[in-house]
Parts: sequence; structure tokens; C-alpha cells
Amino acid sequence: LFQMNGSYSSCSATAVADGSTTNGRSIIVTAAHCVFNDSTKEFASYFMFIPNQDDGGFDSSDLNCNNDKFGCWTPSFAV
Repeated sequence: LFQMNGSYSSCSATAVADGSTTNGRSIIVTAAHCVFNDSTKEFASYFMFIPNQDDGGFDSSDLNCNNDKFGCWTPSFAV
């Protein structure tokens, strides 16, 4: 789930381990156009990853992390 220019949109993403056995972090990988608007040169102001979410084809979220199997993840930083 991404917010850009005041509106929300969704994109696919996946999580992979970062290779470290000590920090327990995951890396969220998504397409660049999901988090960066090349026309306005702006990054998304908010984003959240909901692992294993199946919205039934509606391309939306109810924004309730309590009913998602693995909860919702917000990144601590992005590169």
C-alpha cells in the first residue's frame, strides 16, 4: 500500500531475508514506479507491506492489520 500525492494505491511486492543471521530483518522488494513518481520526482510519502494478503481481486486493503495473517510491516528505511 502506497501513498503518493495524497492518494493510496497498491502494488505487488515480496520479502526476502537480508542474509544476516543476527538482525532478523527482511528486505521488501517492489517496482520503482510504486514508490517513485518519475514525472513529479517525488517518493511515496507512506508505504506499508502486508505479507500474504489476498484481497479477493479488489486491489484494496481494509487497513486493519489485525486481520492479516502476518500483520502489516512498515519499513524503517528505504534505498
